[in-house]
Amino acid sequence: MTTKPTLLVVDDEEVVCLSCKAIFAPQGFEVETVNDPREGLALARGRHFSAILLDIMMPQMTGIEFLERLREFDATVPVIIITGYASVSSAAEAMRLHASDYIPKPFTPDELRQAVARVVALPRERAAAAPVAALADWTPAGGCLFLDRAWRRLGADGTVLAGAFLGREEAKAIERLRLPEVGDRVIEGLPLAEAALPDGRRIVVPAPATVTVVETHAALAERPRAGAWSDPCEGAWLARIRLDAPEGELRAAPRRVLLVHADAARADEQAGRLQRLGCEVETAASEAAAVAAVATASPGLVVLDGASFGDAAPGLLDRLLAAAPGLRIVVAAPSAWPHESACRARKVFYYAAELFADDEAIDILDSAWRPAPPPATAAPHTGLLPDAVRVLRITNRHGRSVALLAPNGVLHERDGVGRLVLDGIRELGVPAKITLGSEGLSTLDIWRLAKECDRGFLLMPQDSGRIPGTLVRETLHTPWTPEGVAQDRIVTLVIQAAGQGDPLAFDPRTNETLADLLLDRLTAVA
Repeated sequence: MTTKPTLLVVDDEEVVCLSCKAIFAPQGFEVETVNDPREGLALARGRHFSAILLDIMMPQMTGIEFLERLREFDATVPVIIITGYASVSSAAEAMRLHASDYIPKPFTPDELRQAVARVVALPRERAAAAPVAALADWTPAGGCLFLDRAWRRLGADGTVLAGAFLGREEAKAIERLRLPEVGDRVIEGLPLAEAALPDGRRIVVPAPATVTVVETHAALAERPRAGAWSDPCEGAWLARIRLDAPEGELRAAPRRVLLVHADAARADEQAGRLQRLGCEVETAASEAAAVAAVATASPGLVVLDGASFGDAAPGLLDRLLAAAPGLRIVVAAPSAWPHESACRARKVFYYAAELFADDEAIDILDSAWRPAPPPATAAPHTGLLPDAVRVLRITNRHGRSVALLAPNGVLHERDGVGRLVLDGIRELGVPAKITLGSEGLSTLDIWRLAKECDRGFLLMPQDSGRIPGTLVRETLHTPWTPEGVAQDRIVTLVIQAAGQGDPLAFDPRTNETLADLLLDRLTAVA
């Protein structure tokens, strides 16, 4: 029997430590993590590790100081530097102290695996080790919050489950389900998962928060048509995650349902079913209570049990719609109910004969909250000028000169991400200069622009084998900067390109989120 390879992770960011453990534990590594480098030195003195992953900037001691002290008693253990503050001087000093590799943050799981694989041999039998048991002790500690068709739910251990709420027919038809990788950091609104259907359509599930992935639902990815989708807010989880942003900054919201039912016992039973489907439910047992709730709480959906109100149901519908015009109302009533025609004539959102008997509620809730497809907004192209934006320069609200570099025709002025970015710049009213063209940018071009601006962002869609629209990496253009240019002057945004045609042609939510991200980067430089 072989001994497990061991890793020591020394980083003051707990999320980095958790990510490293999540990446390497399933591969058969024993992973020790510490946030204090002094504790890391003590561990390294007491045992030999196969490799050490080391941060540079830590409050108690820098990574270079750690490395100097480590080499006093261990000259051979491989050390991989992981840092968000790459510089020529720190890289040179690390190499002088025999660091094995130097990886800028944020890193991808593949980059980290490859760096470790270069210095630690992983036996074949270890590589096939079983993954970490899924959700062994996870228990919910709150309700579901939704962003489009994605949901998230806080657990008692501080981790969060994220999943997708899909209609029954779509869920049954899924041919392939792509999930993120453990350790991935996913921006809120960018793809967390993607489901492929037989007709070629793709269902993109956005991340319902900015998160780091701790665990994925591998069994569902292997059998995407499994019955888990019939329990969408429990069985259809896609990933266990940790939130990377304060709760107040997130856009996910509850699905609020008003259940109007004259029978209190039946109302409690049906409210429980709606809650299991992720809804936040308020009940009303009388006409007056229902009208008051609609007027004050603005529910996203009203479920009216027509049979329990009998002949009064059509009049109650009128009063609800008068209190909140445009209100979406689902009428639940048996087949051949005498008031069915009267209810349908009022153009209710849905008339359901068996709302809970055959999971019809799943389809109704999915339809009620599914985002409407946006209208086509591409401006006509005259052909007189290039459509591609090669360089966008602005002077932001802080008075800083900032450039977005988009070589090789990847950003379009009249549609997609490019149009959304330019619309956002116009709304801000900041000075802007656009250079059109689909030519590439050489390294000399990039550094020349860097000298002319306070900050530049290089947009690079490429195939990294990830879900299209994923922000694969946001890092310095290169750790080796030329003389006279600040080390952090150029930042590269590597985005997983779309499969065919326009490399930045994604679903509306992804386009909108990428445009917001680019606008935020351009305007936040101070």
